[in-house]
Amino acid sequence: MVTLPRESQPLCIVIFLITPEVRNLPEILKLLGLLLSRPLLTLRLAKPRRIRNAIRSFLSNRGNRGQLYDRYVEIYGMSDSGIKIQQPVGCREKRYTGTVLILPIIDWEYRYARPQHLATNLAKLGYGIFYFSTCPLLDVGKDLYRITRHPCKNVYVCRLRGAGADIEDILRDKMSPHTVDAYANSLSHFLKDLDIESPVVVLHHPYWLPLVRRIQGGRIGYDCMDLHQGFLGETEMDESERILLRTADFVVASSSYLQQKIGAMGRDVHLIRNGCEYSAFSTIGPQPKAHIPVAGYVGAVEEWFDMDLVVSIARKLPGWRFVIIGATLGCNIDRARRMRNIKFVGEVPYEQVPAQLARFDVCMIPFKITELIKATNPVKVYEYLAAGRPVVATPIPELMVLGDKVAIASTADEFAAKLQKGLQVCSEITDKWRHWAATQDWSVRAREFENVMKDEIGR
Repeated sequence: MVTLPRESQPLCIVIFLITPEVRNLPEILKLLGLLLSRPLLTLRLAKPRRIRNAIRSFLSNRGNRGQLYDRYVEIYGMSDSGIKIQQPVGCREKRYTGTVLILPIIDWEYRYARPQHLATNLAKLGYGIFYFSTCPLLDVGKDLYRITRHPCKNVYVCRLRGAGADIEDILRDKMSPHTVDAYANSLSHFLKDLDIESPVVVLHHPYWLPLVRRIQGGRIGYDCMDLHQGFLGETEMDESERILLRTADFVVASSSYLQQKIGAMGRDVHLIRNGCEYSAFSTIGPQPKAHIPVAGYVGAVEEWFDMDLVVSIARKLPGWRFVIIGATLGCNIDRARRMRNIKFVGEVPYEQVPAQLARFDVCMIPFKITELIKATNPVKVYEYLAAGRPVVATPIPELMVLGDKVAIASTADEFAAKLQKGLQVCSEITDKWRHWAATQDWSVRAREFENVMKDEIGR
């Protein structure tokens, strides 16, 4: 599952200067400085939903504040300043294996997940990858587009010029006609300047379809990673997604649930599940098995995270320590924060995740079984198994098919018992998990994605 950023508005931060919950004045001053740097833009962006989310971000967990700041650095264009990116040579001159434009649902700088992993590994196969920001250029410059980052060989992060200071909510809004026109003008100059013809355009959300239809010669792929309406509490795909499914040249789904749901509409769907960066996680040592056992979780802590279940388990295992790493913006953690054996670390950079995971004896995936979660193929299970860690999870469909690689528990009693059993797993079993995880590397998934592109577009 790709967790979406919650738009927030730093306009409200001044009210927290006297709030005891906020103890780090430098963090506040950074956001306040960003706010004051472009006051007119700040006023344009001020929306009740953003203000509410900012308040929740500040009051819930320090790990969320850095995420909030990074998001607004991107929106305000501060991340572009001072960065000198050499313009890529024309794609025909560069002789890429192929050119792929990615119109995503999360920005490159956001939580590192399936979109970035597939992009990076397709680039290693020789493809030119142009990953576009969800946030348009909002400054007063004359650039019709901007290449803002070159994170690795063959990968470029780009921003298009939008319509005024509007930022549409990809999950909730339809692309407005004036935004389509502005983006299409920006993209046409981008394609011309880089000599790109007939690219493969991979969409992560139907929001982008009106723009993609303006690309002459482009072939459309849809990588369906989530039941998008599930983030809004709904259970069915909306009409815009149905139109995309009819329009796309190929469709990929990340779980059997999504594959079956889309397939029921009469559409051919290729199943490409998530994976892991095996080299990063396989070097983690064996379980610490210290005096105090540690059960851990790494990932977003949103409304689908069963915090009540974790609290119940922690009460049944008072001699254990429960470590939860990730932003907690979408989940009520008040009861859990009062538990002495539950620790919240907050968001950590992706490159630090293996070191954090090394401290765990057993890993948890305690999700509520909602429609959104039924459609989810958790990336973390591959990372946990690559690290040789026992995994205990609620009955998530995509984990139940893994057999004895994951211990399934429906109640707090079952979960507690299986966590304790996880301390008794021998090295022969953990080695088997690691070997299996090696076959689930993102490089393997990129090859699968490449094969789909070649087979479908070559027809």
